[in-house]
Amino acid sequence: MACMLVLPEETTAGPTQTPPASVTSPPATLSHATCAAADQTESIPGAYQFGILRHSHMTLNISEQAVRAGFSLELSLRTFASSGLLFHMAAPTQTDYATLQLWGGQLFFTCNLGRNAATASLAEHVDDGQWHAIKADFGKRSLKISVDGQESTTVQAKGKTNNLDVRGILYLGGLPSNYKAKSIGNVTHSIAGCVRGVTLNGVPLDMENPIASYSTSGCFSLVQKGTFLGGSGFAAFAKEGYKVGMNVKVDLEFRTTALNGVLLGVSSTKADGIGLELINGQVWFHVNNGAGLISAAYDLEQHGQLCDGLWHTVTANKTKHGVSLTVDGVTVRSENPHPRASSVDSNNPVYVGGFPAGVTQSCLTTRAPFSGCMANVRLAKGAQVRKLDFSKAFVLRGIVPYSCPGAPASPPQ
Repeated sequence: MACMLVLPEETTAGPTQTPPASVTSPPATLSHATCAAADQTESIPGAYQFGILRHSHMTLNISEQAVRAGFSLELSLRTFASSGLLFHMAAPTQTDYATLQLWGGQLFFTCNLGRNAATASLAEHVDDGQWHAIKADFGKRSLKISVDGQESTTVQAKGKTNNLDVRGILYLGGLPSNYKAKSIGNVTHSIAGCVRGVTLNGVPLDMENPIASYSTSGCFSLVQKGTFLGGSGFAAFAKEGYKVGMNVKVDLEFRTTALNGVLLGVSSTKADGIGLELINGQVWFHVNNGAGLISAAYDLEQHGQLCDGLWHTVTANKTKHGVSLTVDGVTVRSENPHPRASSVDSNNPVYVGGFPAGVTQSCLTTRAPFSGCMANVRLAKGAQVRKLDFSKAFVLRGIVPYSCPGAPASPPQ
């Protein structure tokens, strides 16, 4: 039986339409709007989404004796992510360990018996959004991995004994924030994907009752590329502050069935900032160089509805001479009427999909969090392009990276 997906760590503040004092709300040009039906967010029983935060994980009890001489661990994985940690077990000193990692879309199974690590891998990619059956086998210093029945070459681990001496704890889907893995490289972040059917030596592990669980949720029944924003949170990037300056280009793709929502905002303690938003089904791009607002808007009545649940491409460009907004290939421009003010003096984080209570965004007219999916969000200053990867945001609330509900239909590339 399907159940509704509930996202963890959602904000409680509801959307409002009260604009900051420095910005006038755009006119409501589409009072008769008809949007597509909202996405179905039913979840799959027994499947769990990881990667909602960097340290999303489950901690499961296992028998030390069940893995000491050898083990076979099986699971099913569905992901669009190219990297992440699937499981890890280790000795208290981490001299002995076994870990399964995804890197570049390929799986790497590593064991260390106390002397040197050995790694089995397969060239087959599993980051295609399809379910894959994965099996990691270890025994008598030999290890191999298989994906959908295709086996890797068997490799040999070196050690003083044939045994894997680890604690009776399995970290699934990621690692706790207070656990510092010493010898497994830099792929220690949680896998942004769905896991189900985990068994150890043929015995199912109880994912419904783990020792501990942090920032996991259910898995969408149907999924496509993109990141799901549930209409209650936001992502924050550039903790050090983002300097917009004279020129910046924002690129993103979105799909929604809602009329209003924050797409992206960068502000300052003064009036300076940029804002990209949906207001009454219309995309608006606002810039304030400190002397007043410059805005460009997508002509909804001429070019059609945007809350149709389909993917739309947006490019918002700010130069010292003005702003331009391109939606699905249609471009609108506005000149800068204040030539002496040409630079946005900002040093605050970049907020995508919403922003926290108590934070003011001088170039956004709505506080309504975005509800829908986004993909390929980028900020560019000349040749310097900053890709905003939701799984790497320094604050992430009410968002599921690398997972957008709905059957695949012309997904973003």
